[in-house]
This record gives sequence, structure tokens and C-alpha cells, in this order.
Amino acid sequence: MNDKSSPATIFISYSHTARQHMLVFRKHLEGLLFGRARIWSDQAIPRGEKWESKLLSRLKLADAALVLVTPDFLASTWCRRELEHIASMQKTGEMKRVFWVQLEPSGWRQTDLVKFQAWGPNLDQALSEISDNSARARAIASICEELAIEVLALNSQLDSDLLFVRRVIEDQALERGIVVYSSVPEGRGAFATVCRGRKGLSDVAIKVVRRSQLNSTLSLRRWV
Repeated sequence: MNDKSSPATIFISYSHTARQHMLVFRKHLEGLLFGRARIWSDQAIPRGEKWESKLLSRLKLADAALVLVTPDFLASTWCRRELEHIASMQKTGEMKRVFWVQLEPSGWRQTDLVKFQAWGPNLDQALSEISDNSARARAIASICEELAIEVLALNSQLDSDLLFVRRVIEDQALERGIVVYSSVPEGRGAFATVCRGRKGLSDVAIKVVRRSQLNSTLSLRRWV
């Protein structure tokens, strides 16, 4: 399985007051990583759905996160909850990369952001402090280019069997509250892949049987 069939998923975390910035970053990343990464933000949640559970479920499936930081972000209970989940996932290895960008001058030094990778020049000068529009646009493009390089490198590090299982059972796993987090080498075969997952506090085993390239079935059982 190659990078195109098993791309990393990038979760964008942001305050809704920074929605226009999110759209700009998303557009750049989608262009740079065309077909080689999945960019996810809460825009993908259909109207009428329970957005909180949907958003957290998608975050748990992400391989990388891009955090767009403003004072509103740091003052938001929900955004800080996302940041807490991202920090926890990185600590356990479930989240492989975390990047963040300071959109506006923000008091980030007393937060979990100090643990994550940031664009160097952006630590002392937020994007909003770049007064020239063209220079600010070039800075955003440069940040996105660096992120794209990191994500492409990440693709080659991800377990293809794990990614295959995630893609096949993604919607069913979300509905059942299951997070797929690691493959089990001895569970791989010519026609099936077994991965570990978590549902609440319980471990589960997820077995995907491959009948053909386009026809896969899902079996879930408790891990013993």
C-alpha cells in the first residue's frame, strides 16, 4: 500500500473567529498535499449532527494536527479541550506530529503549545504583526510548505496495514466509539489484518478480512 492509498490525516484546530485563516491554510495544504494527505476541519460535519462527539472522534483518528493560535483560541474552553486531547495523543504516540501557528500575539508560553513544533520566526512575531499583505501571504505559504514536507515524511512512517483498517472501518468505528491505534504484526495475513483499538476503557481487536481489493468486511471482538 503506497502513500496515495494511505495518506496521513491532518486535523485543523482553531477558534471560529479565525475561520478565514483556517480556510487559507487548508487551501494551501490541500494544494501542496493533493491526494497525499487528508485535511480535516469541522467544516466537514453535516448540519444537524452532534458536532462535539463527531469532532472528538475525528481528532482521535488524526495522525497530525495543525493548531491555529489566537487569544480567542486560548480563552475558549472547547479549544483548550481539543489542545488537551492533542497533547495526550502525542504523549501516547497516537498523534505523530503537532504543528502550531501564532496568528495573533498570544500568551502561549504557559500552555501545552510549548511542547509542540512551531514555525521559528512565528514565535516572536505573529502573522497579524506582518503589516505587508504580500509578505504575510508569503509567510503563510512558507509555513504550509514546511508542514507539507513534514507530512510527506510522516506518510512513509505510518503503518500501511493500520491505515488500511482505519479507512475501511472509519465510519463504523466512529459510530461505535472505537479508536484504532496500533496494528498487531502477528495478526497480519494474506487476507486479513488485525489491529488493536480502544472503546472507552476497554481494549478491542479489530479484524478486517479482505475478500477482494474493493470488498472488505469488518469484525469486532473484545481483546483477551
